[in-house]
Amino acid sequence: MDWLAPWWPQADRAQTLRGWILLLGALLMILSSAIAHAQPTTIPITLNEGDLFVNAPVGVQKNAIEVRTFGFVSPALAVVRTPSPEPEPPILITSPAAGIHFGPGIVGLTPNRLSIAQTAQSIRVDGVELNVSETLIVPSDGITVTSITPNGDGTQVMLTVDVGVDAVPGLRRLVLIDNDGNVIPELVEKASLVLIEAEGPQIDSITPNRVAQGDVFDLVIRGRNLRGLPFVAERSLDDPNPEVLVTPASGVIVGSRVTVNDEGTLITVPIQILPGASAEPRLVQVSTRSGISSDLSSPANTLNISDQSLRVLDRLTSPLLGVQRGMPELDETFLISSIARVLKGPGVISIDPQTVMLDQTLTLRIQGNELASTSQVQILPADGIDVIDASLSVSDAVVEIDIQIAGDAPLFEREVRLITDNAQ
Repeated sequence: MDWLAPWWPQADRAQTLRGWILLLGALLMILSSAIAHAQPTTIPITLNEGDLFVNAPVGVQKNAIEVRTFGFVSPALAVVRTPSPEPEPPILITSPAAGIHFGPGIVGLTPNRLSIAQTAQSIRVDGVELNVSETLIVPSDGITVTSITPNGDGTQVMLTVDVGVDAVPGLRRLVLIDNDGNVIPELVEKASLVLIEAEGPQIDSITPNRVAQGDVFDLVIRGRNLRGLPFVAERSLDDPNPEVLVTPASGVIVGSRVTVNDEGTLITVPIQILPGASAEPRLVQVSTRSGISSDLSSPANTLNISDQSLRVLDRLTSPLLGVQRGMPELDETFLISSIARVLKGPGVISIDPQTVMLDQTLTLRIQGNELASTSQVQILPADGIDVIDASLSVSDAVVEIDIQIAGDAPLFEREVRLITDNAQ
């Protein structure tokens, strides 16, 4: 029984079925065409040698080759195609402080100074690979190395040295020669320097020895063995100038322009006393390559600073001190100082003696008025004459002080000047 007959007659069914078949065929043709002409989505990326990609997207291509998945499994740090060679280890040349070295060398000498006219003095040489066959000190005049004793591991060599009485003070250089005839270098700059010592410096007097706050002046230091720098200093080791030290140093500026004569008996150095400097005695010392002058204060090395202005007691009759060669009884004199009028207020009337001899020590007597506040006696210019400050004796009418005249003091007149504190 055909149950569809009332609603869908058989004649209509055939026509409807043909329509569905045609529609389905058209859909299949459209789908096939779309599939045939479809192209994958691509991203053109050029890969260079050594490039690194992690989790690359689908569709990466190089040239015309399609790649749908491009994945790498790589460490976090650089990916390379071939292993790189390991770097060469660095060559450590020298670092004596850290104990690293390359080749032999001298680190230091202990002690680094020798005394004149003394035999069998010992020097320990510290260094690296000290295979020493010969040793000398240059210049070698008056100096002989008498024995060489290595310690066996190349780190030390003991030397015995004789220094003659005619050896010249100053710096020398220790030269070590190895078994192959090569000079062993320094690992530390100036490590091979040796000082042939002279006697230490001694100060006989300073001028002026009393100044006021705010003063600027040239300090003149007289003494012996005043030439030469300390062994350790920033300046050149060949610089003959010494160092002048003032202690305590607060409020005092010592100039760098220090001059010293060839004989080492006279130093001149500029000094500035700041206005706020404390009024206290200062120790003056001279430091040279061979040592430092005494640290015991005395009138010869003490600079006194006053918190009040100083003044010079003017003279009415211009007393001068003459230096002459010959007998004091000779008629030749340098001046005659007559009293011209009655003196009122502080001042100098006369000096005795007015003429002195070379190579002589004597007491200089100065007469005047209101002299009790005298703190210093100066002789200007002082070349060849030392004023012995410790001998100063004062009263209201007379000042006495000892002076020493050198055998080579220049023969010309000198001015005698008295210095006193302003508050008398």
